[in-house]
Amino acid sequence: MNLRIVRIIIVLFGASIFLPYKSIAQMGAAPEPTAPVLQARDYVANKDYDKALDIFRKLYQQNPSDVSIYQDYLNTLIQAKKYKDAEKLVEGQLSFNPRNSLLYIDLGRVYDAEGKGKKADEQYGLAIK
Repeated sequence: MNLRIVRIIIVLFGASIFLPYKSIAQMGAAPEPTAPVLQARDYVANKDYDKALDIFRKLYQQNPSDVSIYQDYLNTLIQAKKYKDAEKLVEGQLSFNPRNSLLYIDLGRVYDAEGKGKKADEQYGLAIK
């Protein structure tokens, strides 16, 4: 099968299962986003990435296991084209949870956005092992 097709399937699969993903500590009803999260998302919507990143960085440092904050932070880093920071963020998560296939998909997304298709394919391959 063509690697590009496999990569697309993995990304779609990862997105479909990761969006509802919650850590054990977050089981139950999803909490409403806090005012800082809503403010940061508003900054992102207005393409004011630096202000959004300041908020997400602080929130992430306070609770790096919060999947929602991690995803918002990662997505904003990618949108802001801060690929090295996004790569470090995912690698930090991988150092704590190397068996989480979704993190390899996240790293592949970073490489894809950066135009590093071969490195992205390697990460997607690791996700399905």
